[in-house]
Amino acid sequence: MRPVDLDGMVLEEGHGTAVNDSQTGVRLLLSVAPPKGQILEIQTGHLILGHAICLVEVRWTKPLRNDQRESLYLVGCRLSFGPMRTEAV
Repeated sequence: MRPVDLDGMVLEEGHGTAVNDSQTGVRLLLSVAPPKGQILEIQTGHLILGHAICLVEVRWTKPLRNDQRESLYLVGCRLSFGPMRTEAV
């Protein structure tokens, strides 16, 4: 993840992994721990199906590994806007 400063607002930009998804939400594996209530924009790309964007709200964060070299967090999110993978197909 790398921070991007836009007019006094700091955004994090990076990559994560969707562990699983449903009609109402998704579980993500991230290297940062976003606070509860934060809105995340998830962008996906597929060679055949194209590009999809959805907004999710962070509901909970659970640390999986937190050492000096690398931290990992399981992040539970609720869909706020946009298609999940199963709806985009």
